Amino acid sequence: LVVVSDRSLRVRWFAPDGSLLRQAGGKGDGPGEFRSAPHLLILPGDSVLAVDAAVDRRTLFAPDASLARVESLGLAERPGFAYPLVTRDAGPALVRSS
Repeated sequence: LVVVSDRSLRVRWFAPDGSLLRQAGGKGDGPGEFRSAPHLLILPGDSVLAVDAAVDRRTLFAPDASLARVESLGLAERPGFAYPLVTRDAGPALVRSS
């Protein structure tokens, strides 16, 4: 399974042979939409976490590309830039630079 985001601001799921399986997202400010290409993390069970600091939120897509949850990152109150970091032992986290 390969999951990518691109300039269209869509999240796309591809099979190992390169065929498109499903897609979600797009440009906008609504739930499941993005203002910048999100950083992606494939979670256990093939859910996908999409982090878009431009709209101050993270979006969780279920394995079938349906919208599972949208949460604020809470970065609007704090200056700096946030980016996702994955560690082998601790799992996904957000790191901020000041």
